[in-house]
Amino acid sequence: MSIKRGVTERASSDATSTEALLNDLKERGFELQILNNNLMVSPASKVTPVIREAGDANAIEELWAESVRRHHASRREENRQSWIAFHRGLARAHAAISNEHLDKADALAVAGPGPDS
Repeated sequence: MSIKRGVTERASSDATSTEALLNDLKERGFELQILNNNLMVSPASKVTPVIREAGDANAIEELWAESVRRHHASRREENRQSWIAFHRGLARAHAAISNEHLDKADALAVAGPGPDS
């Protein structure tokens, strides 16, 4: 199996998630190597006999699919947390601007009519 896009081409924001995915694959017994800027994933020697004995040709695909599902779930959670932080920061900025305008309105109300009135 290979991932079409090279690991080095991923954006820096994806680096942590990519690293987590690669570590997960290594822990599950896959060998990883980069060939022509593509990530090549193959079962490690300790996994291959188990797959052959079981006669399950789809086992590697199932492991890969589960790893991808976990990776996507992790990315969704990271994105969700980022959006929460963004909206909270924006709400604080709007609140500060609102308070500034309220202070100006109060100052004008206390000052009364201007000299030209």
